[in-house]
Amino acid sequence: MFQQAVTDGCTNADGTCTSEDHLHIGDYVNYTNPTSGEWTVLAGELGGTYAQTYLVSQNQLNWRVLGIEGTGNNAYIKIIAGSHMKKSKADKSGVDEENPYLYMKGAKAYLNAINQLNKICAMYKNETLAVKAESVNIDDINKITGVTTDDLKRQYNLDQFDGNKNYGESYSFSNQYTPTSWTAEPRVTTTVSGNVEGYYYSINEPAREGAPYVSVSNARINNMLFNDEELSSGKQYWLASVGTYSNPYFASFAVAGVGKKYGIVFVAFDNLFHANDRLGG
Repeated sequence: MFQQAVTDGCTNADGTCTSEDHLHIGDYVNYTNPTSGEWTVLAGELGGTYAQTYLVSQNQLNWRVLGIEGTGNNAYIKIIAGSHMKKSKADKSGVDEENPYLYMKGAKAYLNAINQLNKICAMYKNETLAVKAESVNIDDINKITGVTTDDLKRQYNLDQFDGNKNYGESYSFSNQYTPTSWTAEPRVTTTVSGNVEGYYYSINEPAREGAPYVSVSNARINNMLFNDEELSSGKQYWLASVGTYSNPYFASFAVAGVGKKYGIVFVAFDNLFHANDRLGG
């Protein structure tokens, strides 16, 4: 059905397609959630000072099509939750509406983010319907926005306009910290080097006059992925991808996410730890 819609050139961008032979990105699907499951991110695991528990019973989500992987008989549909998961209160009596979203900070978050995000999402594997259940990553989002090559990542990367190194450029600093050396006992400095893996780009409008931005014309996709994701309120969503930035003085270690800041939606690697020991966490 998905492949037929692609063949027919139908994206259902306005939500009016009625063909029973079509399935599109953004369509809701009848994926049955497990009825139970629990995962606790232990205090300190992602830099926070308290445990963060998620219960499937308190997050019976709906699901939308995110895309397709594979070809022919090996192809499978990817789906994404239609709403944010919310953590439970400490006593598990209900959802913590005052502080509902996953918190990350510092070096330990960088080291553990991918594993913990995937553990939370793994609770939603319906053994009959799903091949696997894991967190969305930045490559999944880039397939939607079209930022799929190294050249495009460099072209749209707003970090280059802030005087920082562009995606793929090398960096090397002595007497600084990696997340691993920061969390070691004893804590030690080392040479921090590599190639920049982090980048960020804006969706549908420029972050500043004359800056590049990525246009996503499909209204249903915008509604599904880029609507009402406020960074300042914590209502962004994390992606199971990590990367590094570099300015002329130090490297920064980041986890990817989607969020809105100053009224503009960004797909970004969000700094959690600086190699010169700021934001150590």
